[in-house]
Amino acid sequence: MDKKGVGGKLAALGLLAVFVIYIGLQVAINLRDRIETQDAAVVTVEDKLQGEGVFFREQTVLDHISGKNAEYLVANGEKVSREQQVAMFFDDAESIAAYRAYKNAVKEEESLKYAYTHLAGGSDSGKIDSLMFLSMVDLTEELSTGLITAAEQDYADLAQLLVRRDGSKMTEEEYNAASAKLRAEQQSLLQSIKGRSSVVGAPVPGYFVRGCDGFENRLSPATMADITPSLVHEALEAEGAADDGVGSVITGFAWYFAAVFDADEAVALRGQKSAYIRLPQIGNDTLRVSVVGVQHEQDGEAVVLFKSTKMDPAFFQSRQQTVELVRETFSGIKVPREALRQVDGKWGVYCLVGAISRFKPIEWTYQTDSYYLATPAISAAKGLYLYDKIIVRGKDLETGKVVN
Repeated sequence: MDKKGVGGKLAALGLLAVFVIYIGLQVAINLRDRIETQDAAVVTVEDKLQGEGVFFREQTVLDHISGKNAEYLVANGEKVSREQQVAMFFDDAESIAAYRAYKNAVKEEESLKYAYTHLAGGSDSGKIDSLMFLSMVDLTEELSTGLITAAEQDYADLAQLLVRRDGSKMTEEEYNAASAKLRAEQQSLLQSIKGRSSVVGAPVPGYFVRGCDGFENRLSPATMADITPSLVHEALEAEGAADDGVGSVITGFAWYFAAVFDADEAVALRGQKSAYIRLPQIGNDTLRVSVVGVQHEQDGEAVVLFKSTKMDPAFFQSRQQTVELVRETFSGIKVPREALRQVDGKWGVYCLVGAISRFKPIEWTYQTDSYYLATPAISAAKGLYLYDKIIVRGKDLETGKVVN
């Protein structure tokens, strides 16, 4: 091959390389200059202050017999009347086991009676079979995952379903014999625990709460003037360390909450009659509560006392909680920080109208490191409006310019 032919090929390859580089540069410039937009949408944000705190209430602590086995007779948070039995204490493990067997025998008799009376025609037998199958599925899953307590309850429920299913097939003689046997079993079990148990009743009407943590007398409406940040922290650190109290009865129609905040932030609540708080570990509801006071500044912290009459079992059963104080709520069109520009001394954003960029001044009511909340204009012609296309990124923008 002659030198002229080789030189021509090299020149052609060189021109091709230059062309490829040129095209690549043009693509890069085009990509760099391509605008990015974001639809103008109204969002709402909250200026929140987070802290930790404890519930306290008007409550009467119940007497208990230390070192004995307890069996509760009412549910946690259940409303009780004066002198209503709430718990039983047993001298030993055998007596509490006998009492539980007695309760099962009572349930078994009730199930037997229901089955014989209502299911003899077989109309609900299919439903019972379905419930038994679902109960067995739940029981298998709970045992495989180690949920022993839940499995025990499902096993008891399954046993009652078996009794109902079999009871619907009994003759009258078989039913009477089975009922008599269960009643005799109940009497025998009751006799076996006679003199080996004692009952605790509610001294006042109210809502029964199981267990005590030892702070019932130190955290109460009567002593709230003495609640300090250090006492709140002490109660928070004692979470889960319950004493051997049987429980208490909550009286009155209010609950209180002592929260620890930064002292400078807490001072702003002085003189404020109400506030909005959220207890995220309980739920997402925002609660309007009364501000009882701000007190006892210690080591840069202060206690804020809240009060509410909204009754809920979750408020009865809780002591330690995280709290969010909602100081203010802001709404506006969300404007990314990189979209903000200044033109002729006015702050605003460029919006894409068709293929033309237009500058729209804005005023914002709230800002963070990454975005602003701008007040929506009354119309698209007056300023930034809902669903406008905000230009987040673009080069050499100006009003009236046709952009890609």
